[in-house]
Amino acid sequence: MHKNPKRSSFLNHWRVLFAFGLAFLFFLGSSSGQIITSVNPSIVFPSQQHAEITISAIGTSFANGKTSVNMGPGITVTGLTIPNTTTIEAFVNVSSSAAPGSNNVTVTTKTNSGNQVITQQNAITIFQQAGSVHASILVNPVQNIQLSNFNPSSISDAPLLFTVTVYNDATVQDLNVVVTASGEKLGLLATGTKKFKNAPANSISTVDNRQFDKYTVANISTDAIQKAIQTGTLPSDVYTYSVQVLDDNGNVLASTSGSNTVTNMHGKPELMSPGTMLYSDPPLVSTKFPLFQWFGQANSFDFILYEVKPGQKTGPEIILNRPTYLINNINVTSLIYPSGAAMLEEGHTYAWQILANYNGGSGPESLQSDLFWFTVGTTPYTKGTQTVSEIRVFPQEVSVVSGQSLKFSVKSIDIQNDTVSVKPNWNVIPAEGGTIDTAGNFTAGVHTRSVAVVATYGGESDYATVDVTNPNEKEKKQNVTPKKPDSDYNPRLK
Repeated sequence: MHKNPKRSSFLNHWRVLFAFGLAFLFFLGSSSGQIITSVNPSIVFPSQQHAEITISAIGTSFANGKTSVNMGPGITVTGLTIPNTTTIEAFVNVSSSAAPGSNNVTVTTKTNSGNQVITQQNAITIFQQAGSVHASILVNPVQNIQLSNFNPSSISDAPLLFTVTVYNDATVQDLNVVVTASGEKLGLLATGTKKFKNAPANSISTVDNRQFDKYTVANISTDAIQKAIQTGTLPSDVYTYSVQVLDDNGNVLASTSGSNTVTNMHGKPELMSPGTMLYSDPPLVSTKFPLFQWFGQANSFDFILYEVKPGQKTGPEIILNRPTYLINNINVTSLIYPSGAAMLEEGHTYAWQILANYNGGSGPESLQSDLFWFTVGTTPYTKGTQTVSEIRVFPQEVSVVSGQSLKFSVKSIDIQNDTVSVKPNWNVIPAEGGTIDTAGNFTAGVHTRSVAVVATYGGESDYATVDVTNPNEKEKKQNVTPKKPDSDYNPRLK
């Protein structure tokens, strides 16, 4: 068989670009969904006064009077202006005795459920002119990146993943920047080099992942990397990234590094309750303030509720309606319909949808769920003469080894707060996370992940969170597992 030289060359180029992308996935994902994306400018100087610094984030709820900022020793925050929930304009003074180096930036926001605290490591640098050579790295966090994000014909078209800043001392010299990436399971991946020739004294030089002079790619013939090339998805791993600045004699003048667990897996959000898919009749819901629950992982979620007009039965028809209620940037996977929103009317049918927001390699991305619909009933759902008002799944949170089985059960009460026996419908979300029979016997799937085991009876439903583990894998997960406040549930069901 004769090989096509053009195809072979293209595949080799594609494999090299795969290693580039793999090597520079800095701080992907966030289990909390709240990330500081940039601190600009990221450099201050001793004795600097009234410097204005903009902090940008995703998935946050910054608010005037509730949010505070700490930029570490030597930097005093004198005032804050917060134009929106994801942006802070901070005013700072820098002490004349501030020690050169990089500080963490921590933002704390007071909420009804406690303090929300997010930290960006080494986000701001105190630069001392005539000081020693040192380096810092500013990461553009992304949750998902595919090989399709890279243009095989031009590395400059790759996503902006990180920027290295090098601070020279008081001499004119050549500075060589070396970035090495490795994975806990995958080993050495690639090394990038960049030379700043005759860097001026006290100069500040920057280079991002698209501007390196040369890349040296490690062995990419391993099964894990070959599988990634075939699937187009970069593998999950614990990545370590090391930066060194050297002179022409190979002496290390400065260094910095970072590491993080990368899952790089996401899909469209899966709805749990209330309601069913549009191909089924909408079930009755016995409350005007339902608890909406879904399953997914993302930086944040958008919730949209539509009223379904008579005769509408398909998603394209329904989403053309004006939303009855819309809220953006939710950081949890549940929502109690608020009393201040438009009142849901008895006998009317509503459909709802979730949009999951990600910070991808090519910029903001979103995936939308299917639609669920339900009808607000005039009477609660009944079991014989007993009116079922609430059910709960047990156990609530559990870990199961892949392939093993576990029995789930439900407890339910009626509107008189008495226990009532029901036989719910069971399902697993996502479906590939495992199987469950009509008696509640769950068998875990083969993949390491978090799944929801859902029980539904009439308009009432509840779920348990299951962490499927594999003892042969060291991989750490960053799946967002839904949590529900105990205050939403009847203590009789605990």
